[in-house]
Amino acid sequence: GRGEYSGEIPKSFIFSHMLHSFCRHGLFDLSIIANGDNNIHHTCENIAITLGAAFRKTLDTGADSMHRIYTEHVIQDDTLVRCVVDIAPIQSFSYVDLQLINECIDGLPRDVFPHFFRSFATEAKMNIHVSVLYGEDEHHKIEAAFKALGRAIHYASKYDVQRQSMNVGWEGKE
Repeated sequence: GRGEYSGEIPKSFIFSHMLHSFCRHGLFDLSIIANGDNNIHHTCENIAITLGAAFRKTLDTGADSMHRIYTEHVIQDDTLVRCVVDIAPIQSFSYVDLQLINECIDGLPRDVFPHFFRSFATEAKMNIHVSVLYGEDEHHKIEAAFKALGRAIHYASKYDVQRQSMNVGWEGKE
């Protein structure tokens, strides 16, 4: 992709902004129109589930020839975030530590953001570990986490000629 994003998410400019950062840094193209009930938590969760399912479907076809695991660090002003992904684990798992202090960040309840990462990991059937190593600005913590996730998935899903030539599956070949 080219990192192009267009989205309409009612009541949440900030969540749309985070998805744009995810797409731009992961070089994923995404067009989304989200509608449903008035609960932004449900809307964000449904986006995570739908996006995770799309990634699972896309990545299932070539996981044996991809790098599979990648660690990405992203800095944004005062914040440093680490994201580690495994796009072809035996089972999905997520660890999310965004170090959010405020109850609301840019108008959204703070639990929406870690819940997005967990729901995405579960539906995509990935292992995702995302941690804020340090930082003070809540917006920067969240945005750097979305950027790091996009970049980590981008590089983990890159074609690896050596793995392709091995012609072996991942399961049981740790």
